[in-house]
Amino acid sequence: MPGSCPLLAILFYRLGGSERSIAVKEEGGEFVFRVFFMFDGREATFPQRIQTLMLPTIIILSWQVFIAIIGGWRQFMHSAKWNLTLFFSFQVVFLLLLTVYYESAAAAFVYDLLMESFYVIAVVIIIIDNIRHPVFTKQ
Repeated sequence: MPGSCPLLAILFYRLGGSERSIAVKEEGGEFVFRVFFMFDGREATFPQRIQTLMLPTIIILSWQVFIAIIGGWRQFMHSAKWNLTLFFSFQVVFLLLLTVYYESAAAAFVYDLLMESFYVIAVVIIIIDNIRHPVFTKQ
């Protein structure tokens, strides 16, 4: 239900132009990104499960909450500025690549590369953040 999560409510609005768009729909009890596009004069569509994007997002947000509790507000703000910007930039690029998947071999390649990589990207961001601002150190 879109009202239960403000982020999902925002994502319900269609993105894109008249020939290509992305929408979030509920199908079979789960939210799915549905890409609509014109192909040979007919409207075509294909789904992208939302778990690919949302579960790694929860991992990153949980890390940021942990940083706020352990490291304090200043470390949280410094960390969140880079981590969230980088992670959400990857997600926006991923969603935009959905609209040109069948038109560009390069876009299809990058999309396929990113499809299951968000977990790895989230873990790499956490590792790099822990190197820059050590949390797990002996005292």
